[in-house]
Amino acid sequence: MLATIISFFQVLIVALQHLYMMLFYYDAIDSLGAKKEVYSYTLQEEPEVLHRANIYKMGNPTSKKVILLVSGSFTLSFDTYIQKSVKHLLQDPYIAYDHQLIVYEKRDKQSFIVFSDVANYIMHLNQQVEISDLTLIGYSSGGVIASHIMSALGDLKCKKKIITYDAPYQMMDNVLMFENYMFFRLDYFFYRTVYNVYLNHYNYDKIKQHLNPGRWCSGSKELLNMCYAVHSDYDEKQYRALTGFNFDQDKETKIFEIYCEYDPMVDRELSDNYIKQHSKEHRVIKISKKTIGHCGDMWSPYYNIDDILYCLSK
Repeated sequence: MLATIISFFQVLIVALQHLYMMLFYYDAIDSLGAKKEVYSYTLQEEPEVLHRANIYKMGNPTSKKVILLVSGSFTLSFDTYIQKSVKHLLQDPYIAYDHQLIVYEKRDKQSFIVFSDVANYIMHLNQQVEISDLTLIGYSSGGVIASHIMSALGDLKCKKKIITYDAPYQMMDNVLMFENYMFFRLDYFFYRTVYNVYLNHYNYDKIKQHLNPGRWCSGSKELLNMCYAVHSDYDEKQYRALTGFNFDQDKETKIFEIYCEYDPMVDRELSDNYIKQHSKEHRVIKISKKTIGHCGDMWSPYYNIDDILYCLSK
């Protein structure tokens, strides 16, 4: 009971952090000097489908050093915590003048199957600037997505780095964790979020028969059943692999994990065990912040960006 009460207050703090950013940093994209372009493309696996994504560029647009930020929340977007992170990054002259910062936004595709889309764009970008350094910063579930994007870029020869921020390294197990709680059922919220993503999915007519609005108490098991039905091309083992951090990386790829010690959204023990079992020859460099939050500690005007800057310098 005590653990549940503590988790409740931690969730309340996280909610207030994000509410603050939504109130004071929402629609702050123009103030970041972001240049928006629409990227149109097709994929080998679906040559008949014309996809579109919004690309936001900041910093030095001609730099060969690229930092691409990947959001969580089950679709890729230029969310408020991404905006706030970019604001702090651009205050560092080395980042602002020597790197180009990119946010890839695609709201009509579930994020666990979007890695090939982002990899396609990065290879397109490489034809323009010949990327020398590529860093992917993945927030929450975006950390897992970033690993699959980088794994798909085996043919790209450059320095590579993955920075995860408050990321559970196995999303499926992390969502199932909430089945064990009596009152603290964030998986109810996750179900509704993913259901709404599918309502706006690029292939809605093809998947609509698998969508179920569910009940107020539809949680992680119902969520996974819906995902299995929608993505029937993947069996359970393959989908589990999609929702876990992909350690199939170039040997030289550096991996950093930045996380809040008091994060009510992530079972850190589950995540640590996953890393131990799957990291193989890759060492994950961990940086712990003694704060409460989940991709929300950057709300403060006094937020310290040094952890990310340290990772970028290595």
